[in-house]
Amino acid sequence: KTETEESASSEKKNNNTKLESETVKELKQIQTDANALRDAAGKLMQRGSSSALGSDDMNKAYAAVKDFADKYNTLMEEGSESDSKSIKRTAEGMVDLMKDYKESLNEIGITIDKDNKLVVDKDTFMKADVDKVKDLFNGQNSFSYLASVRAVSMANTAYSESNKSNLYT
Repeated sequence: KTETEESASSEKKNNNTKLESETVKELKQIQTDANALRDAAGKLMQRGSSSALGSDDMNKAYAAVKDFADKYNTLMEEGSESDSKSIKRTAEGMVDLMKDYKESLNEIGITIDKDNKLVVDKDTFMKADVDKVKDLFNGQNSFSYLASVRAVSMANTAYSESNKSNLYT
């Protein structure tokens, strides 16, 4: 090889390593965001008077639901921008879940915008039937439980994908 060819080969290798490093960083961020969504969903699933939905305090419930929506939106943005087909597929499953619950979410002031993000209308939420909010978010087999399961799936997918990427660096 000529010196120019070796230099070009070395530069290409460095660029590939840089790209793979960025991919791993992106996947680790998705994993972090998915775990944050899981935790936000977990707070909504808790029962008892000190939990987010344990009393009829709609301000406390709103704060927890808004946090959940914000974490969901962050994760969906990361997932939609990912180069990983597995991550995108998992994100699409999460969007499908939201669409399955669209009517119930709408009843308590949560809509899905054109970018598949959750939007919580505070006024509508604060006037919503507290029992409907609890039924939707509280306990096993609730909406938040299913979202938590999908968040864990996305975290696991990101972890798996980042380990694959590390094999090639």
